[in-house]
Amino acid sequence: ADYEAKDAAWQTVSTRFSAIRSALDAIDSESDLNKLVTAASSDDTVVMATPTGAAVPGSITFLVDALAANHQVASDTNFTGGDALVGAGTFTITKGGTDHIVAATASTTLTEIAQEINALDIGVTASLVSIDGTNSKLVLSSDDSGLANTFTTSSTIAGLSSTSVVQQGADAQLTVGSGPGALTITRATNTITDLVDGVTLDIKQTSATPVTITTGRDLDATAEKVSELVTAINSALTTLADYTRYDATSDTAGLLVGDPTARDLAFQLRSALSSVVNEQSGDYAVPSAIGISLNRSGTFDFNETELREALEADWDAVAGLLIVSGSAADSRLSYVSK
Repeated sequence: ADYEAKDAAWQTVSTRFSAIRSALDAIDSESDLNKLVTAASSDDTVVMATPTGAAVPGSITFLVDALAANHQVASDTNFTGGDALVGAGTFTITKGGTDHIVAATASTTLTEIAQEINALDIGVTASLVSIDGTNSKLVLSSDDSGLANTFTTSSTIAGLSSTSVVQQGADAQLTVGSGPGALTITRATNTITDLVDGVTLDIKQTSATPVTITTGRDLDATAEKVSELVTAINSALTTLADYTRYDATSDTAGLLVGDPTARDLAFQLRSALSSVVNEQSGDYAVPSAIGISLNRSGTFDFNETELREALEADWDAVAGLLIVSGSAADSRLSYVSK
């Protein structure tokens, strides 16, 4: 029974250390910290900016000249509905320099010709659109936006011999700068992921005035991650303290009293988060300089204001301290082997 109780105690300790590892995973490398960024647009009605990766702090300003659009054409002929016969012949869609042909007989209906077009699976979808409840048209739309996805049609079927473009396929177009040195940027979609590293831009409408996208360090997210780490370490230290405590008044002992591994774990965790970091120099060589300090109870206090001030003063130095301290704490996790 005593062995089972101690085993359960170590399982609890292991759970606490797993929580530390999860918290460490968010801040123990440069790439992790670089993901903690903000992205903002000066006009969300024109462009929405969403951080999706490691964005470098900075800004870019541009005009939105045009939105990307799907190419659409409609039959010039009106039909009475899906059951209307289209007549015999062939219908050709030319896309990317390649002809794609469907054939109709005298008994082929408008619905059937649309189904045959869709069966080609060429990135063009055919549908029937009711104009006024009496008249319907065959409408073809490119599945993807962009100039490269435009197409033309031709047909020997009398009712489908001519079509009109109802929406011209187009690329999104942005202009960075002005004058002869201005840059024209085009993309096939209104969702742009490769203009600003680590940021997705959703283009909503054109703009008469420039829009600025600004990226920066996310102090809120960084403070939250550090707080989660300190909380996880404190939880582990409290658990170890409870299991290694002896109460002389009641003559009761914790399940791990006298266990050298338990004592060493607590010592190593405190050392990892309170010692001077040899790899660091300057004002931020010790966790207490960024608001993480050991208190009399043997756990850590966290002052978020001090962390924010340090991050604003020297992000790189604080990031280096977090990475090294985090790695030091991480190396202690392997001690839990019982």
